[in-house]
Amino acid sequence: MTGSPASTGGLSTANYELRALTRGDRTDLFAHLSDPRTVEHMDIEPLADVEGADAIIAWAMGLATSGDGVRWAIRDRDGYFVGTAGFNAPVRERGSRGRWPMTSCAPAAARA
Repeated sequence: MTGSPASTGGLSTANYELRALTRGDRTDLFAHLSDPRTVEHMDIEPLADVEGADAIIAWAMGLATSGDGVRWAIRDRDGYFVGTAGFNAPVRERGSRGRWPMTSCAPAAARA
């Protein structure tokens, strides 16, 4: 793998490429999300028109611009669109480093 998706805008492996979802993905995104089999277990209805894809792309680009998330187009090594992946409103908090945040919930050994 090369690069970090967040820092370089994309990520490549031997078989797939992830890059920021853009207006150039409009037709492929519409074909993908208008298929009832694709969205069967998602919380959206199949897209009825290409303007629905435009709205999703605008939303994704807004997430990236504001720093509130990222959505990547996934393409195989032949350039075929296979879907999207990303993060919406990621939580940016550091975990504790060996300390229990709530003493009353910590095991007795940790409270000693």
